Amino acid sequence: KAPEQWVMHFIRGHRDEIDGSILDLGCGGGRQLVPLRLEGLNVVGFDISESGLKETRIKLRELGLGTELDRGEMHEPLPYEDEQFGGAISIQVVSHNRWPEIEKTFAEARRVLKKGSYFVWKARSTEYWCEPRQQVEDHGYTAQDTEGKKKGVDQHYFSRDEIDELAEKYGFEVVGEPFESREKWEHKKGIKAHWNVVFQAV
Repeated sequence: KAPEQWVMHFIRGHRDEIDGSILDLGCGGGRQLVPLRLEGLNVVGFDISESGLKETRIKLRELGLGTELDRGEMHEPLPYEDEQFGGAISIQVVSHNRWPEIEKTFAEARRVLKKGSYFVWKARSTEYWCEPRQQVEDHGYTAQDTEGKKKGVDQHYFSRDEIDELAEKYGFEVVGEPFESREKWEHKKGIKAHWNVVFQAV
């Protein structure tokens, strides 16, 4: 699967401002990490999935590249120093939590980022609708699909106000205006809607 082009475009356009390494929070199989490494950026990958990390290792090895890859829960204390990173990305993974874990994730992301660095982020919008789902008790709107490959998995659907709430509470500013990407779901009637946001550590 191709990387998110808007993410790649943003990182390329701000490369001179990135001080040191970038954290890919929820790197999975390396969709963003591998192309960024190919462009010579120092990227550290972090994910809960050992199979995803293994896939990333294999891709990097085939390309003659390497990088630090760590396994863990993103809402628990990250194994990094304060202000260690000059940037971070997290694409379609923070949604897989309830609000208390989301808040902890943002707190940790801010802790490990240098002041002025960017946190490039994508997550589900409240306008997202594909599989049938059942709402669970949480802040805002969190639900579990009742069918499909993510059946029973917590998914938080973010409102625009929640983006501002997280930024204000955890030491970020929202850069520009977040844009909401929408695409029709090919397999069933539905729409995939995501917030695409750039936060800056203040």
